[in-house]
Amino acid sequence: MLSLTDKHLLSIYSVPEGTTNQGRESKQPLPQIVEVQSADTQPAAVGQAPPGSVPAWGRVSSEGTCFLVRSPRALTTPASTWTHSELPSCTSLKLCFSFRMSVQTIRNVFSVETGYRLSDDQIVNHFPNHYELTRKDLMVKNIKRYRKELEKEGSPLAEKDESGKYLYLDFVPITYMLPADYNLFVEEFRKSPSSTWIMKPCGKAQGKGIFLINKLSQIKKWSRDSKTSSFMTQSTKEAYVISLYINNPLLIGGRKFDLRLYVLVSTYRPLRCYMYKLGFCRFCTVKYTPSTSELDNMFVHLTNVAIQKHGEDYNHIHGGKWAVNNLRLYLESTRGREVTGKLFDEIHWVIVQSLKAVAPVMNNDKHCFECYGYDIIIDDKLKPWLIEVNASPSLTSSTANDRILKYNLINDTLNIAVPNGEIPDCKWNKSPPKEVLGNYEILYDEELAQGDGADRELRSRPGQSLGPRGGRSRDSGRTVLTTWK
Repeated sequence: MLSLTDKHLLSIYSVPEGTTNQGRESKQPLPQIVEVQSADTQPAAVGQAPPGSVPAWGRVSSEGTCFLVRSPRALTTPASTWTHSELPSCTSLKLCFSFRMSVQTIRNVFSVETGYRLSDDQIVNHFPNHYELTRKDLMVKNIKRYRKELEKEGSPLAEKDESGKYLYLDFVPITYMLPADYNLFVEEFRKSPSSTWIMKPCGKAQGKGIFLINKLSQIKKWSRDSKTSSFMTQSTKEAYVISLYINNPLLIGGRKFDLRLYVLVSTYRPLRCYMYKLGFCRFCTVKYTPSTSELDNMFVHLTNVAIQKHGEDYNHIHGGKWAVNNLRLYLESTRGREVTGKLFDEIHWVIVQSLKAVAPVMNNDKHCFECYGYDIIIDDKLKPWLIEVNASPSLTSSTANDRILKYNLINDTLNIAVPNGEIPDCKWNKSPPKEVLGNYEILYDEELAQGDGADRELRSRPGQSLGPRGGRSRDSGRTVLTTWK
């Protein structure tokens, strides 16, 4: 049975009387709409937009369940309580566009046991096995597999240097799974016993359960505290990943930060993804130090807002956030425009390659789209590192600017998933016109790339050195296209 919660995001559209719910096979009837009212979460700045520029939002209460809904009408409705008569005239309502579903609800919807089948006019905001990218251990596993496959194909993207490191696919810190890879980790740790490592539970978010270590004895203590009898035995305790800690992050004002970037995937086969231009930096509240005496101070090392907001120096006005556009201007003024452009090209490269790594194993259901929250850290050499990918990036606003950004993020995402505010149709080609993209920009379109011959040209040049921004063949001098443009 499909369980709807107050976290679901639905658009409710009117349909002519007598329209049936063909193709929908569910034991649960459609809920009856008993109350409709305007939402109090709409940013004032957005409410002042010209009529027709953005959709109207509101809450719908149905048998004790509260939904956030989008009306096809423009923002011409007064901020008073809506009634059925204020919605577009109709004699019946149908839940056509489905949901901001939780990941657990997605499992239930696509589970064999639920007996629930989505109809052609229903779409959801997660792919069935999105965890192949968003679970920390599976993301690393898929990227490692992707590298090996490119090596077998003789792809220039898998080229290595003299020390055996990937030249173009080295964008994830060295990572092992515990307890399964404990012996491999120990071997790597002993190569550099002064290094610092960061441990993260595979299935948690918001910085929960994360800690840093620089001694093997700390791992053993963690093992004893977790009542794990042996690292060689898979136990019922939660799996962790342990990654080499990036101890040379780029600092601004002496503080560590990371990037939260939003990436929308409308389909994996062919891969089509969009980058949201209004990402932001998340800063720590305490100045960074690599000193081992501060390993336990999460206000120094973790940028998660869920952690930093509890710090004494947390600023509730700006929330420790800085727009990516401001970061770009800062870097252009301090490092130069060319270097900054290369950095952002490499960030785009990292995102596209991570999506390509999981595309073969992703269940590309036609009813699905997904907006991911990418976390990227930049080191002091301006090299971007992929830290993790979030399936349900926080839509909670901590500041006024944050509120407007996330409102527009939801609006622009829905405009791509359901162009022109029409009734959804999962059979469409998922190629929205440019004018509906809003603050999104196309990051990679596999069909266009193949049409340009970009991938074929790359794979036909075995021995060629090619970086994220493209390059020139040593043999022919011809420019080689990047795979993501």
